[in-house]
Amino acid sequence: MACISKSEQMLGDEIGKGAYGRVYKGLDLENGDFVAIKQVSLENIAQEDLNIIMQEIDLLKNLNHKNIVKYLGSLKTKTHLHIILE
Repeated sequence: MACISKSEQMLGDEIGKGAYGRVYKGLDLENGDFVAIKQVSLENIAQEDLNIIMQEIDLLKNLNHKNIVKYLGSLKTKTHLHIILE
């Protein structure tokens, strides 16, 4: 597992991929919980696509439903945006 820069999560195996990135199994080092970490490459991404991703984050921040994954945080590095979900 690789540590995400300046965070308390470790990146594990890939568990899926989508239009904007890949999803990895992660480990929260603070409490030992497993998390999902969506990793979006910022290289060559169109501004419009980045805006859509940021809207997704804003939406997830405000949702609280038992059938929707919970947003736990995000981290932006020079090359990637990491969205951390339960």
